[in-house]
Amino acid sequence: MTLKCKSLITTTPIVCLPLFKPSRTSSASAPPRNKEIGMRIVFASFLFAMSATAFAETPRIISLGGGITELVCALDACDKIVAVDTSSTFPESLKALPKVGYARNLSVEGIVALKPTMLLLDADAGPPHVIQKLEALKIPITKVNSGSKLEDARVRIKEVAAALGTPDKGEKLLKEFDTKIAKLSSYQNEKVKKRVLFIYARGGKHLMVAGDNTAVSTLLTLMGAQNAIQGIDGFKPLTAEAVAAAKPDVILMTQSGAESIGGRDAVFALPGIKITPAGANKKLFLDSDLELLTIGPRTADVIEAMHTELGLKG
Repeated sequence: MTLKCKSLITTTPIVCLPLFKPSRTSSASAPPRNKEIGMRIVFASFLFAMSATAFAETPRIISLGGGITELVCALDACDKIVAVDTSSTFPESLKALPKVGYARNLSVEGIVALKPTMLLLDADAGPPHVIQKLEALKIPITKVNSGSKLEDARVRIKEVAAALGTPDKGEKLLKEFDTKIAKLSSYQNEKVKKRVLFIYARGGKHLMVAGDNTAVSTLLTLMGAQNAIQGIDGFKPLTAEAVAAAKPDVILMTQSGAESIGGRDAVFALPGIKITPAGANKKLFLDSDLELLTIGPRTADVIEAMHTELGLKG
């Protein structure tokens, strides 16, 4: 008997199968035919089991939340993602993946059909009864920090890296993040800070302004600007009175938000905007949802670009 070695897939250990050569001795001394067949079946079964195990262990990640998905890719695990939510727009390669809808309005069937081995999501994912059903189905779920502060971003990096089993890569990415953020310190020394008003829009009937404890407020602080909305927490409905009192020098919005109400001209026609410095000087800065509403690996780059575009000093 000789051994022939082969691997069915690249992740499967090499397995050696027995090849029985006809004996030159009498037929009485040759191994029985049924024994040879039995040995082949045993080895073939072993090989199949090894292959099935390799396939089963291949990660199939569904990532929910643009910031989380960006981290997965920053940690070199983009190829493990099999589906994302609609907010996961970076990097560009994600456009080819199946979408499971909006992270706050998921369906059990759409997720289960993709046979995930891991779900990555934050506290905003839902609705709650869908998450509960997915947990009942024993689908591994990792819930990631959803805070808007710098420290929350640091925690997210560690949590996602741990879920992927790559804590070393997480530490490396964290150091890169902190190094970039540290370089922005001079921006915060400006004595006269421009007042920036962020408006979140999803159509003309859903208009909000960003206050404290938002990703926007963190961005503005790092940029050396002042949030024009003071004394409120989170997002609150836009009113003409609040906008006029805020006296913003610049209006900040997401590109999709501005488009949802009709574009730049429609922004300056919003209640209260016309009588502000921003309205009088037509100062409007637009960027993507992900870059303005999430603190992540590219935040420092976003801030540098905004700092230049808004004409800030430092």
